[in-house]
Amino acid sequence: MNKEKIIILTNSFPYTPEDTFLTAEIFYLSQKFRQIDIIASNWAVKHIKFWKKEKFEVPTNIKIRTDIFKKIYFFSFLKYFGLLMVPVILQKKFRKDLILEIKNNYKYGLLAILRIVQKIQEAFLVYSILERSYQNEKNIFYCYWLNSSAMAVSYLDPEKNMRFSRVHGYDLYAERYSPAYIPFQGCMLKKLDYVVPISLHGRGYILKKYPDYQEKIVLHRLGVKDGKNLSFSSPDETLRIVTCSSISKVKRLDLFARAFIRLGMPVYWRHFGDGPQEKQVTEILMGLPENLEYDFSGHVPNNHIHEYYQNNPVDLFINVSAFEGLPVSIMEALSYGISVLATDAGGTGEMVNDKNGYLIPKQSSPQDIVKKIEEFYCLSREEKLEKKQYAYSTWKQYVNCDKQYPLFVDWIEQKAREKLLLS
Repeated sequence: MNKEKIIILTNSFPYTPEDTFLTAEIFYLSQKFRQIDIIASNWAVKHIKFWKKEKFEVPTNIKIRTDIFKKIYFFSFLKYFGLLMVPVILQKKFRKDLILEIKNNYKYGLLAILRIVQKIQEAFLVYSILERSYQNEKNIFYCYWLNSSAMAVSYLDPEKNMRFSRVHGYDLYAERYSPAYIPFQGCMLKKLDYVVPISLHGRGYILKKYPDYQEKIVLHRLGVKDGKNLSFSSPDETLRIVTCSSISKVKRLDLFARAFIRLGMPVYWRHFGDGPQEKQVTEILMGLPENLEYDFSGHVPNNHIHEYYQNNPVDLFINVSAFEGLPVSIMEALSYGISVLATDAGGTGEMVNDKNGYLIPKQSSPQDIVKKIEEFYCLSREEKLEKKQYAYSTWKQYVNCDKQYPLFVDWIEQKAREKLLLS
Protein backbone atom coordinates (compact mmCIF):
# COMPACT_ATOMS: atom_id res chain seq x y z
CA MET A 1 0.00 0.00 0.00
CA ASN A 2 2.95 2.37 0.42
CA LYS A 3 2.89 2.87 -3.37
CA GLU A 4 -0.59 4.40 -3.22
CA LYS A 5 -1.75 7.87 -2.33
CA ILE A 6 -4.65 9.26 -0.36
CA ILE A 7 -6.44 12.57 -0.93
CA ILE A 8 -7.61 14.36 2.23
CA LEU A 9 -10.17 17.14 2.09
CA THR A 10 -10.10 19.48 5.08
CA ASN A 11 -11.85 22.70 5.98
CA SER A 12 -8.77 24.90 6.14
CA PHE A 13 -5.75 22.81 7.15
CA PRO A 14 -2.90 23.55 6.69
CA TYR A 15 -3.62 27.24 6.06
CA THR A 16 -5.37 28.00 9.36
CA PRO A 17 -5.37 26.30 12.78
CA GLU A 18 -8.97 25.07 12.53
CA ASP A 19 -8.03 21.44 11.85
CA THR A 20 -4.74 21.39 13.75
CA PHE A 21 -5.68 18.15 15.53
CA LEU A 22 -5.28 16.53 12.09
CA THR A 23 -1.52 17.11 12.37
CA ALA A 24 -0.83 14.06 14.55
CA GLU A 25 -2.98 11.81 12.37
CA ILE A 26 -1.18 12.86 9.20
CA PHE A 27 2.11 11.57 10.61
CA TYR A 28 0.72 8.03 10.73
CA LEU A 29 -0.86 8.31 7.28
CA SER A 30 2.44 9.53 5.84
CA GLN A 31 4.12 6.32 6.97
CA LYS A 32 1.61 4.17 5.13
CA PHE A 33 1.06 5.99 1.84
CA ARG A 34 3.47 7.05 -0.88
CA GLN A 35 1.82 10.46 -1.23
CA ILE A 36 -0.86 12.43 0.57
CA ASP A 37 -2.65 15.26 -1.21
CA ILE A 38 -4.26 17.77 1.14
CA ILE A 39 -6.98 20.06 -0.17
CA ALA A 40 -8.46 22.83 1.95
CA SER A 41 -11.90 22.93 0.40
CA ASN A 42 -13.89 25.38 2.53
CA TRP A 43 -13.97 28.83 0.99
CA ALA A 44 -14.47 30.38 4.40
CA VAL A 45 -10.67 30.33 4.22
CA LYS A 46 -10.96 33.30 1.89
CA HIS A 47 -10.74 35.47 5.00
CA ILE A 48 -6.97 34.87 5.01
CA LYS A 49 -4.38 35.58 2.34
CA PHE A 50 -3.69 31.91 1.74
CA TRP A 51 -0.89 32.51 -0.74
CA LYS A 52 1.01 34.50 1.88
CA LYS A 53 0.08 32.43 4.94
CA GLU A 54 2.80 30.34 6.52
CA LYS A 55 1.66 26.75 6.46
CA PHE A 56 2.10 24.11 9.15
CA GLU A 57 5.07 21.83 8.83
CA VAL A 58 4.10 18.50 7.28
CA PRO A 59 6.01 15.34 6.27
CA THR A 60 7.88 15.48 2.97
CA ASN A 61 5.55 13.07 1.12
CA ILE A 62 2.59 15.42 1.60
CA LYS A 63 1.54 17.64 -1.25
CA ILE A 64 -0.51 20.72 -0.41
CA ARG A 65 -2.83 21.17 -3.39
CA THR A 66 -2.97 24.95 -3.34
CA ASP A 67 -3.80 24.84 -7.06
CA ILE A 68 -7.09 23.04 -6.37
CA PHE A 69 -7.88 25.25 -3.39
CA LYS A 70 -7.40 28.37 -5.53
CA LYS A 71 -9.89 27.05 -8.07
CA ILE A 72 -12.47 26.44 -5.35
CA TYR A 73 -11.75 29.85 -3.88
CA PHE A 74 -11.98 31.81 -7.11
CA PHE A 75 -15.15 30.14 -8.40
CA SER A 76 -16.99 30.10 -5.06
CA PHE A 77 -18.56 33.53 -5.68
CA LEU A 78 -20.85 31.89 -8.25
CA LYS A 79 -22.95 30.28 -5.54
CA TYR A 80 -23.91 33.65 -4.08
CA PHE A 81 -25.74 34.49 -7.30
CA GLY A 82 -27.18 31.01 -7.73
CA LEU A 83 -25.17 30.63 -10.94
CA LEU A 84 -24.10 27.08 -10.08
CA MET A 85 -27.74 25.96 -10.01
CA VAL A 86 -27.83 25.79 -13.82
CA PRO A 87 -25.20 23.03 -14.13
CA VAL A 88 -26.62 21.35 -11.00
CA ILE A 89 -30.03 21.06 -12.65
CA LEU A 90 -28.52 19.95 -15.95
CA GLN A 91 -26.73 17.00 -14.32
CA LYS A 92 -29.24 14.23 -13.68
CA LYS A 93 -27.63 12.82 -10.53
CA PHE A 94 -27.52 16.22 -8.85
CA ARG A 95 -30.97 17.24 -10.06
CA LYS A 96 -32.53 14.01 -8.78
CA ASP A 97 -31.05 14.40 -5.29
CA LEU A 98 -31.96 18.09 -5.15
CA ILE A 99 -35.61 17.42 -5.94
CA LEU A 100 -35.79 14.54 -3.45
CA GLU A 101 -34.13 16.54 -0.67
CA ILE A 102 -36.51 19.47 -1.08
CA LYS A 103 -39.52 17.15 -1.32
CA ASN A 104 -38.61 15.35 1.92
CA ASN A 105 -37.57 18.42 3.92
CA TYR A 106 -39.55 21.46 2.78
CA LYS A 107 -41.45 21.11 6.09
CA TYR A 108 -38.44 22.77 7.78
CA GLY A 109 -39.20 26.00 5.98
CA LEU A 110 -37.52 28.46 3.67
CA LEU A 111 -34.24 28.54 5.61
CA ALA A 112 -33.83 24.80 5.14
CA ILE A 113 -34.44 25.12 1.39
CA LEU A 114 -31.82 27.87 1.18
CA ARG A 115 -29.35 25.59 2.97
CA ILE A 116 -30.14 22.83 0.49
CA VAL A 117 -29.49 25.13 -2.47
CA GLN A 118 -26.25 26.43 -0.98
CA LYS A 119 -24.89 23.01 -0.09
CA ILE A 120 -25.59 21.40 -3.45
CA GLN A 121 -23.85 24.29 -5.21
CA GLU A 122 -20.82 23.95 -2.94
CA ALA A 123 -20.75 20.20 -3.53
CA PHE A 124 -21.09 20.57 -7.29
CA LEU A 125 -18.18 23.01 -7.49
CA VAL A 126 -15.82 20.80 -5.48
CA TYR A 127 -16.99 17.69 -7.36
CA SER A 128 -16.34 19.29 -10.75
CA ILE A 129 -12.81 20.31 -9.80
CA LEU A 130 -11.95 16.96 -8.20
CA GLU A 131 -13.30 15.00 -11.14
CA ARG A 132 -11.02 16.87 -13.53
CA SER A 133 -8.01 16.70 -11.21
CA TYR A 134 -8.15 12.97 -10.41
CA GLN A 135 -9.75 11.26 -13.38
CA ASN A 136 -7.16 8.74 -14.57
CA GLU A 137 -6.31 6.75 -11.48
CA LYS A 138 -7.72 4.78 -8.58
CA ASN A 139 -8.05 7.06 -5.59
CA ILE A 140 -8.74 7.04 -1.88
CA PHE A 141 -10.71 10.14 -0.86
CA TYR A 142 -10.83 10.94 2.85
CA CYS A 143 -12.99 13.86 4.01
CA TYR A 144 -12.24 15.09 7.50
CA TRP A 145 -15.75 16.52 7.92
CA LEU A 146 -19.13 15.30 6.69
CA ASN A 147 -19.84 18.56 4.89
CA SER A 148 -20.31 19.75 1.31
CA SER A 149 -16.86 18.40 0.38
CA ALA A 150 -17.90 14.93 1.54
CA MET A 151 -21.04 15.34 -0.54
CA ALA A 152 -18.86 16.24 -3.53
CA VAL A 153 -16.72 13.15 -3.03
CA SER A 154 -19.82 10.96 -2.75
CA TYR A 155 -20.62 11.72 -6.42
CA LEU A 156 -17.21 10.57 -7.71
CA ASP A 157 -17.13 7.28 -9.60
CA PRO A 158 -17.59 4.48 -7.02
CA GLU A 159 -15.87 1.98 -9.31
CA LYS A 160 -12.60 3.95 -9.32
CA ASN A 161 -12.61 5.55 -5.87
CA MET A 162 -12.85 4.64 -2.22
CA ARG A 163 -14.78 7.49 -0.59
CA PHE A 164 -15.24 7.98 3.14
CA SER A 165 -15.62 10.74 5.70
CA ARG A 166 -15.18 11.27 9.40
CA VAL A 167 -18.09 12.89 11.23
CA HIS A 168 -17.60 14.93 14.41
CA GLY A 169 -20.15 17.27 15.98
CA TYR A 170 -21.30 20.26 13.96
CA ASP A 171 -21.55 18.02 10.90
CA LEU A 172 -23.50 15.33 12.77
CA TYR A 173 -25.96 16.72 15.31
CA ALA A 174 -28.92 18.42 13.61
CA GLU A 175 -30.08 19.80 16.97
CA ARG A 176 -27.26 22.31 16.85
CA TYR A 177 -29.20 24.19 14.19
CA SER A 178 -32.52 25.95 13.86
CA PRO A 179 -34.35 24.35 12.20
CA ALA A 180 -32.85 21.05 13.40
CA TYR A 181 -31.80 19.83 9.99
CA ILE A 182 -28.57 19.12 8.09
CA PRO A 183 -29.07 18.98 4.31
CA PHE A 184 -28.21 15.80 2.39
CA GLN A 185 -26.98 13.89 5.45
CA GLY A 186 -28.87 10.75 4.48
CA CYS A 187 -27.89 11.20 0.85
CA MET A 188 -24.21 11.24 1.78
CA LEU A 189 -24.55 8.12 3.91
CA LYS A 190 -26.20 6.34 1.01
CA LYS A 191 -23.49 7.25 -1.52
CA LEU A 192 -20.26 7.17 0.51
CA ASP A 193 -18.49 3.86 1.12
CA TYR A 194 -18.05 4.58 4.82
CA VAL A 195 -18.83 7.21 7.44
CA VAL A 196 -16.53 7.26 10.46
CA PRO A 197 -17.91 8.79 13.69
CA ILE A 198 -15.33 9.70 16.32
CA SER A 199 -17.36 8.63 19.36
CA LEU A 200 -19.74 5.89 20.46
CA HIS A 201 -22.33 8.56 21.09
CA GLY A 202 -21.96 9.80 17.52
CA ARG A 203 -22.20 6.27 16.16
CA GLY A 204 -25.36 5.63 18.16
CA TYR A 205 -26.88 8.91 17.01
CA ILE A 206 -26.31 8.26 13.33
CA LEU A 207 -27.41 4.61 13.55
CA LYS A 208 -30.68 5.68 15.18
CA LYS A 209 -31.39 8.07 12.30
CA TYR A 210 -30.13 5.79 9.52
CA PRO A 211 -30.35 2.15 10.68
CA ASP A 212 -30.12 0.82 7.11
CA TYR A 213 -26.47 1.88 6.85
CA GLN A 214 -25.08 0.01 9.85
CA GLU A 215 -22.30 -1.69 7.88
CA LYS A 216 -21.07 1.66 6.56
CA ILE A 217 -20.78 3.32 9.98
CA VAL A 218 -17.43 2.52 11.59
CA LEU A 219 -16.14 3.99 14.86
CA HIS A 220 -12.59 5.35 14.95
CA ARG A 221 -11.71 7.79 17.71
CA LEU A 222 -9.30 10.68 17.46
CA GLY A 223 -6.22 10.76 19.64
CA VAL A 224 -3.54 13.06 21.00
CA LYS A 225 0.10 12.67 21.97
CA ASP A 226 1.32 11.74 25.41
CA GLY A 227 1.81 14.73 27.69
CA LYS A 228 4.76 12.71 29.12
CA ASN A 229 4.48 14.18 32.62
CA LEU A 230 1.49 14.87 34.84
CA SER A 231 0.76 18.59 35.09
CA PHE A 232 1.62 19.65 38.61
CA SER A 233 -0.99 20.83 41.11
CA SER A 234 -1.16 24.26 42.71
CA PRO A 235 1.40 24.67 45.50
CA ASP A 236 -0.85 27.06 47.44
CA GLU A 237 -4.54 27.55 48.26
CA THR A 238 -5.43 28.92 44.83
CA LEU A 239 -7.43 26.69 42.51
CA ARG A 240 -6.13 26.99 38.95
CA ILE A 241 -8.62 26.31 36.18
CA VAL A 242 -8.12 26.14 32.42
CA THR A 243 -10.71 26.34 29.65
CA CYS A 244 -9.89 26.03 25.96
CA SER A 245 -12.43 26.68 23.22
CA SER A 246 -13.86 29.27 20.91
CA ILE A 247 -15.93 31.86 22.76
CA SER A 248 -19.16 31.05 20.98
CA LYS A 249 -22.76 30.35 21.81
CA VAL A 250 -22.39 26.57 21.61
CA LYS A 251 -19.34 26.53 23.92
CA ARG A 252 -21.26 28.49 26.62
CA LEU A 253 -18.29 30.18 28.22
CA ASP A 254 -20.80 32.70 29.56
CA LEU A 255 -22.35 29.88 31.61
CA PHE A 256 -19.01 29.14 33.23
CA ALA A 257 -18.34 32.85 33.74
CA ARG A 258 -21.57 33.12 35.74
CA ALA A 259 -20.39 30.20 37.87
CA PHE A 260 -16.89 31.65 38.25
CA ILE A 261 -18.12 34.93 39.77
CA ARG A 262 -19.91 32.93 42.50
CA LEU A 263 -16.80 31.10 43.74
CA GLY A 264 -15.67 31.94 47.26
CA MET A 265 -12.20 30.37 47.28
CA PRO A 266 -9.14 31.90 45.57
CA VAL A 267 -9.30 30.93 41.88
CA TYR A 268 -7.18 31.72 38.84
CA TRP A 269 -8.89 31.04 35.49
CA ARG A 270 -6.90 30.88 32.26
CA HIS A 271 -8.76 30.68 28.95
CA PHE A 272 -7.30 29.87 25.53
CA GLY A 273 -9.39 30.88 22.53
CA ASP A 274 -11.41 33.76 21.17
CA GLY A 275 -14.73 34.27 19.45
CA PRO A 276 -17.84 36.39 18.91
CA GLN A 277 -19.09 36.22 22.51
CA GLU A 278 -15.89 37.44 24.16
CA LYS A 279 -17.29 40.88 24.96
CA GLN A 280 -20.40 39.34 26.53
CA VAL A 281 -18.29 37.05 28.72
CA THR A 282 -15.88 39.78 29.86
CA GLU A 283 -18.83 41.98 30.81
CA ILE A 284 -20.00 39.24 33.18
CA LEU A 285 -16.54 39.28 34.78
CA MET A 286 -16.45 43.00 35.51
CA GLY A 287 -15.95 44.00 39.15
CA LEU A 288 -14.56 40.69 40.41
CA PRO A 289 -13.74 40.27 44.11
CA GLU A 290 -10.09 39.97 45.16
CA ASN A 291 -10.18 36.17 45.39
CA LEU A 292 -10.87 35.79 41.66
CA GLU A 293 -8.50 36.40 38.78
CA TYR A 294 -8.73 35.53 35.10
CA ASP A 295 -6.63 35.80 31.96
CA PHE A 296 -7.96 35.43 28.43
CA SER A 297 -5.02 34.52 26.20
CA GLY A 298 -6.92 34.67 22.92
CA HIS A 299 -6.16 32.31 20.08
CA VAL A 300 -2.69 30.77 20.45
CA PRO A 301 -0.83 28.02 18.56
CA ASN A 302 -1.58 24.57 19.93
CA ASN A 303 1.99 24.05 21.11
CA HIS A 304 1.62 27.06 23.43
CA ILE A 305 -1.17 25.26 25.28
CA HIS A 306 1.03 22.20 25.71
CA GLU A 307 3.84 24.40 26.99
CA TYR A 308 1.45 25.93 29.50
CA TYR A 309 0.43 22.49 30.79
CA GLN A 310 4.08 21.49 31.07
CA ASN A 311 5.28 24.59 32.90
CA ASN A 312 2.36 25.78 35.04
CA PRO A 313 0.18 24.28 37.75
CA VAL A 314 -3.28 23.27 36.50
CA ASP A 315 -5.82 21.71 38.85
CA LEU A 316 -8.98 21.46 36.78
CA PHE A 317 -9.97 21.66 33.13
CA ILE A 318 -13.56 22.75 32.45
CA ASN A 319 -15.80 22.38 29.40
CA VAL A 320 -19.51 23.30 29.60
CA SER A 321 -20.34 23.07 25.90
CA ALA A 322 -23.90 22.41 24.74
CA PHE A 323 -22.73 20.17 21.87
CA GLU A 324 -19.52 18.25 21.25
CA GLY A 325 -18.11 15.48 19.12
CA LEU A 326 -15.15 14.08 21.08
CA PRO A 327 -13.40 17.20 22.41
CA VAL A 328 -9.70 17.30 21.58
CA SER A 329 -9.20 19.94 24.29
CA ILE A 330 -10.33 17.40 26.90
CA MET A 331 -8.10 14.70 25.39
CA GLU A 332 -5.10 17.01 25.71
CA ALA A 333 -5.91 17.82 29.34
CA LEU A 334 -6.24 14.11 30.16
CA SER A 335 -2.86 13.42 28.52
CA TYR A 336 -1.31 15.62 31.22
CA GLY A 337 -3.32 14.00 33.99
CA ILE A 338 -5.53 17.05 34.52
CA SER A 339 -8.90 16.38 36.12
CA VAL A 340 -11.89 17.44 34.02
CA LEU A 341 -15.29 18.91 34.84
CA ALA A 342 -17.50 18.75 31.74
CA THR A 343 -21.07 18.65 30.55
CA ASP A 344 -22.39 15.40 29.14
CA ALA A 345 -22.34 16.58 25.52
CA GLY A 346 -21.71 14.27 22.57
CA GLY A 347 -18.93 11.80 23.30
CA THR A 348 -17.60 13.66 26.35
CA GLY A 349 -19.05 11.00 28.68
CA GLU A 350 -16.78 8.42 27.05
CA MET A 351 -13.79 10.23 28.56
CA VAL A 352 -15.01 12.03 31.70
CA ASN A 353 -16.37 10.31 34.80
CA ASP A 354 -16.34 10.52 38.60
CA LYS A 355 -12.93 8.84 38.75
CA ASN A 356 -11.05 11.43 36.69
CA GLY A 357 -13.33 14.40 37.30
CA TYR A 358 -17.01 15.25 37.09
CA LEU A 359 -19.55 14.69 34.32
CA ILE A 360 -22.53 17.00 34.77
CA PRO A 361 -25.82 17.33 32.84
CA LYS A 362 -25.94 19.75 29.92
CA GLN A 363 -28.78 21.56 31.71
CA SER A 364 -26.58 22.39 34.71
CA SER A 365 -26.95 25.87 36.18
CA PRO A 366 -24.09 28.14 37.31
CA GLN A 367 -24.78 27.07 40.89
CA ASP A 368 -24.56 23.38 39.92
CA ILE A 369 -21.12 24.06 38.46
CA VAL A 370 -20.08 25.97 41.58
CA LYS A 371 -21.01 22.99 43.77
CA LYS A 372 -18.82 20.62 41.77
CA ILE A 373 -15.88 23.02 41.79
CA GLU A 374 -16.23 23.41 45.55
CA GLU A 375 -16.40 19.62 45.93
CA PHE A 376 -13.18 19.26 43.97
CA TYR A 377 -11.49 22.05 45.92
CA CYS A 378 -12.25 20.32 49.21
CA LEU A 379 -10.69 17.01 48.18
CA SER A 380 -7.52 15.98 49.95
CA ARG A 381 -4.21 16.13 48.10
CA GLU A 382 -4.26 12.32 47.86
CA GLU A 383 -7.76 12.29 46.38
CA LYS A 384 -6.80 14.90 43.80
CA LEU A 385 -3.72 12.90 42.86
CA GLU A 386 -5.86 9.81 42.40
CA LYS A 387 -8.10 11.71 39.98
CA LYS A 388 -5.04 12.92 38.09
CA GLN A 389 -3.79 9.37 37.70
CA TYR A 390 -7.18 8.20 36.45
CA ALA A 391 -7.22 11.10 34.02
CA TYR A 392 -3.92 9.99 32.52
CA SER A 393 -5.01 6.33 32.35
CA THR A 394 -8.18 7.42 30.53
CA TRP A 395 -6.06 9.14 27.90
CA LYS A 396 -3.84 6.08 27.60
CA GLN A 397 -6.74 3.66 27.14
CA TYR A 398 -9.12 5.65 24.93
CA VAL A 399 -7.51 8.60 23.13
CA ASN A 400 -3.82 7.79 22.82
CA CYS A 401 -2.86 8.66 19.24
CA ASP A 402 -0.22 5.91 19.22
CA LYS A 403 -3.09 3.47 19.72
CA GLN A 404 -5.97 5.04 17.79
CA TYR A 405 -4.33 6.23 14.58
CA PRO A 406 -2.46 3.04 13.63
CA LEU A 407 -5.79 1.20 13.95
CA PHE A 408 -7.46 3.79 11.72
CA VAL A 409 -4.71 3.77 9.09
CA ASP A 410 -4.70 -0.04 8.98
CA TRP A 411 -8.47 0.05 8.49
CA ILE A 412 -8.10 2.44 5.54
CA GLU A 413 -5.49 0.16 4.00
CA GLN A 414 -7.67 -2.92 4.39
CA LYS A 415 -10.81 -1.30 2.97
CA ALA A 416 -8.91 0.25 0.07
CA ARG A 417 -7.51 -3.13 -0.86
CA GLU A 418 -10.97 -4.67 -0.75
CA LYS A 419 -12.61 -1.87 -2.73
CA LEU A 420 -9.93 -1.05 -5.31
CA LEU A 421 -8.10 -4.40 -5.42
CA LEU A 422 -4.83 -2.69 -4.56
CA SER A 423 -1.74 -4.79 -3.96
